[in-house]
Amino acid sequence: MKTFLYLLVLTLPAAAQETRGMIHGRVIDPSSAPVAGAAIVVTNTDTGVALKRTTNETGYYEANLLLPGQYQVAAEAQGFKRSERKGITLVLNAQLEIDLRLELGAVNETISVTAQAPLLDTSTASSGMVMDNRSVLDLPVIADNTMVLIKLTPGVQTSGVNDYLGPHSNAGASDFGVNGRVGGNEYSIDGAPNNGAGRRAAYLPHSDTVSEMKVETSGFDASIGHTTGVSVSLMTKSGTNQLHGTVTEQHWQQRWHGTPFFTKQLYYRNIAAAEAAGNTSLANELRATPKQQPGRSNNWAVTAGGPIVIPKIVNGRNKLFFFASYQGNRDVVSDLPSRLNKTIPTLDDRKGDFSRYLGVNASLYQLYDPLTVRPDPDRRGNFLRSPIPGNILPASRIVNPARDFYTKILPNPNNDPNLRLEPRNNFLAITTRLIRDYKAYTNRLDYQLSNAHRFFGRWTYNDWINNADDWTYDSFRGLMATEQRRTNLAGTVDWVWTINPTTLLDISVAVNDYREGTRLSVGDQFKPTDVGLPAYLDAKAGDQHVLPQMSVGGYETMGWTYPANTWFRSSTLKADLSKISGNHTLRLGFDGRAQYRLGGGGGNTSGSFSFDNRWTRKNDDNFTPAGTLAHSWASFLMGIPAGMSVATNDSYAMLNPFYSWYAQDNWRISRKLSLNFGLRMEYELGPNERYDRMIGWFDSSAQLPIADPARAAYARAPIAELAASQFNVQGGSIYPNTNGASRRIWRNELMWLPRAAFAYEANSKTVIRGGYGVFFDTLNVLNGGPDQTGFSRATSTIISNDFGVNWLAGNPGAGVPPIADPFPVRANGTRFDEPLRNSLGVMSRAGRGWAFSDFNLRHARQQRWRIGIQRQLTTNIMVDVAYSGSYSDRVPLSQTLSPLPEQFWATGNRRNDQILSNMNANVTNPFRITNFD
Repeated sequence: MKTFLYLLVLTLPAAAQETRGMIHGRVIDPSSAPVAGAAIVVTNTDTGVALKRTTNETGYYEANLLLPGQYQVAAEAQGFKRSERKGITLVLNAQLEIDLRLELGAVNETISVTAQAPLLDTSTASSGMVMDNRSVLDLPVIADNTMVLIKLTPGVQTSGVNDYLGPHSNAGASDFGVNGRVGGNEYSIDGAPNNGAGRRAAYLPHSDTVSEMKVETSGFDASIGHTTGVSVSLMTKSGTNQLHGTVTEQHWQQRWHGTPFFTKQLYYRNIAAAEAAGNTSLANELRATPKQQPGRSNNWAVTAGGPIVIPKIVNGRNKLFFFASYQGNRDVVSDLPSRLNKTIPTLDDRKGDFSRYLGVNASLYQLYDPLTVRPDPDRRGNFLRSPIPGNILPASRIVNPARDFYTKILPNPNNDPNLRLEPRNNFLAITTRLIRDYKAYTNRLDYQLSNAHRFFGRWTYNDWINNADDWTYDSFRGLMATEQRRTNLAGTVDWVWTINPTTLLDISVAVNDYREGTRLSVGDQFKPTDVGLPAYLDAKAGDQHVLPQMSVGGYETMGWTYPANTWFRSSTLKADLSKISGNHTLRLGFDGRAQYRLGGGGGNTSGSFSFDNRWTRKNDDNFTPAGTLAHSWASFLMGIPAGMSVATNDSYAMLNPFYSWYAQDNWRISRKLSLNFGLRMEYELGPNERYDRMIGWFDSSAQLPIADPARAAYARAPIAELAASQFNVQGGSIYPNTNGASRRIWRNELMWLPRAAFAYEANSKTVIRGGYGVFFDTLNVLNGGPDQTGFSRATSTIISNDFGVNWLAGNPGAGVPPIADPFPVRANGTRFDEPLRNSLGVMSRAGRGWAFSDFNLRHARQQRWRIGIQRQLTTNIMVDVAYSGSYSDRVPLSQTLSPLPEQFWATGNRRNDQILSNMNANVTNPFRITNFD
């Protein structure tokens, strides 16, 4: 059995932040000598669950991994009266020292003491804040989001944004840190990881489901790791012998709030316009209507917990309990003021009549006919065009096959009071609904099989949909709605095995699934052919078809790219072994996590088309400045985009494992002094991708195939500042698992984290505590995705290389717009460019800007220390004064590999024309494509 236990500790995964607590202490006789072999019973008075322990030769006992709640402790020994201590409140992750003194007498005599648990912590150097359920419920928390209270913890730093933090607002609720905010935070629920994407919490429990919450800012226990930030631990409620439940509701009405400025402005403007037109009845009718649309928000929850009792089958009192909850949150209100102002084509724009713009600014908005391009007689090498008469497109020129569909989905402008001004923000989307729909379920079971075996299991599920910015709400409801989606499913099973009175093993398994992204409930119902585009685009999109995207400069974008959702998973297996030996409590643990990230694909699958003033301005180089409005919509009507593209994006599946081990000795040197020594090791592997579909790092010594021709070309025309002999062309991008490169995008790292702490009880009311520890940040795929250069590629069509003298797509002169066949068959028989994958090797990023992580990237490290004193003033008042500090190094920083040498800096308060002229001078390009024939 011993061999099995040691192997188990060495092969199972490291403990996350433990949420359960401990009651420990000594049993002494009237002379203060230890009583060995005394029988100890620690009872949770809420559940009736009792644990039996026996004191060792030093009179010491320890009951570990206890749920928060009300407890009593009793001690018995032959020749002594029974001693009881009642009214003990154990909070989350607390270590309460409860000593019992036995008096001489018969065992059937009892000495009972009812008192609260001590305020002073005499055994650890922990710091932070613990909030029990009463505090969580009593403090005013918007939307019952417990995580908001973390920002009240001393030492916690936050951005100070006091935004509405609903149960879905995991970004705002996770916006805090400690000790300079190096790295991220670690979140756990019932000891299982609760980490979502981007260093955020995955689940924000409702306050009615939380038993207690602990915010650890500088703990020195070796079981704590995987972060340099705050460790946030929540314990969900468990059932008791009494059936309890809650029902809560929070409600808001939109009309209780102030009316947004632009909504109010439009309200009074419409009344004034009715009065100016002499329509008094309409003006009065408008006055009688509310200034803003109706709306409401509701946040509700139902909880229930108690023993599982099935008459004549199961009687769970004192051993089997359940707790279940449901939370719902729904907002149906007007969209945010920042999303109300929209610019859409006017009704005349949609018909091709842009004459209005000549009265706004003729020099900017005169349209020029793309079919009249000719050489500019006054500027050699440039071109110009002739104006479109009256700024009105002839009906014969409106040939975009997609025009009818996209014009049909547009609402009518409602905020265009002055025809001599540009029609910007001419549509106020006051009817648009912001709909947030959130639901969450929590279920927990606790089972005391025997004194030797305890179990609990818990699963949670939450789902959030945010439907916003649906500016086509009145004309095509849902089509342009941005529908954010976030789901989280997590569960854990835990087994506590009391092997003998001095040995305890805790094993747990947990999985946390987290997904986020966007969904389209209307936009993905359309295919390219539905808007008049060729059928081959339907085939290209396949089952990832979506309404093709039209980006018309200055106006609202119409259409979508196919949403790419990202799936994250953290699978955890942990084991902790605790052994009491004399004055020592030895703890060993191992925590292993498989951290996954899946995503990619999607994107511009059905085509994306952009329109600007390129084909309707006077000059090819914008010598005569042109505006954006009108020009871009005219180009759309004529079906001549500035750019056309469609994407082929690969998916990815990333993994990076994490392992940690720890050993700790809690040494009770005397009744007054405790020392804690620990060593933690963390081993985090660099991420890899299942099929190596990603680019890695930069190899500064890589030899490029263009090096020799580029050096030869430079030697023919060197610049004075750099001799030809010093012109080096080397360094390129690395694809993992090619040419002997590692499969990982950064290297594995083994980290050592020593910890030490002490607690000294100077007297019965004063404790001095301190500690030191080393912490490392985590680098994992939950916080960063891959660079898929080479594995994703867009096909773009060049419409013209000479400003429209010759058309390479379509034939506008013959009435065939480029958009009618946006990706024509090429000479090699293909339409679309396929991803090159890793075939370009070190040349894949040559000549392009690139941000990457160094393969030798190291985890940020932080050293922390703390010294403090606790003084109990009264029964319920304790003062804690402490100094804490930290030192961080190895913090990753972004740096450029192409800095401008200092001799070319223009310093001082005077203009340095020599440097400016030199830096702006043209030089012969050694990388000109003709040098590499």
